[in-house]
Amino acid sequence: MGLEQVASVVISLISPVAVAAVTAFLTSRNARENEMRKLLHEKRLELYMSFYEQVERCLKNRQIVFEQEYFQKIGTYKAKMTLMASENTRKAFDEFFWLIRQKWTDYHKYSLGNDPAFDESRHHTTYDENGNESEWVDVSREELDAFNDEIRRYKKTNKPAKEVIEKYAEEIYQSMRNDLGSNLK
Repeated sequence: MGLEQVASVVISLISPVAVAAVTAFLTSRNARENEMRKLLHEKRLELYMSFYEQVERCLKNRQIVFEQEYFQKIGTYKAKMTLMASENTRKAFDEFFWLIRQKWTDYHKYSLGNDPAFDESRHHTTYDENGNESEWVDVSREELDAFNDEIRRYKKTNKPAKEVIEKYAEEIYQSMRNDLGSNLK
């Protein structure tokens, strides 16, 4: 048997093994990728449903944008959206987040600037006969009631328009449906 014939026999024996190895490798890689896609889809669904509930809260009560707890809750989604959402969903989220952030920041500044309890000239320190320090703020009940009325008016007149929140919500929802594949007909 010649060298060419030996090479031919060796190649004919190695070819099926090589094809089987390549096929196994590709199948394994595809299975891993499919598993990762499935896991990402599940995590996205969980994230999107949780965020959906927060957007719906805002649609039902637009004055919620002035609550620190709501602002912080929306902020907790930022990292997850950055890491797991598609580019379009992340952008839609960012726009909603910045609306909430701006409304909350403006309200916070207004509140601090108008609250008589934050006026440093009204803060007093006294000491008792033992030298123990106590602080008190010189604000009357009428001033606090007037401030609370101002805050109610501010919230009523500065809450985002329903149409604005609905526009943000629809953009977010459409992008999330695209990510999840639930936009299919």
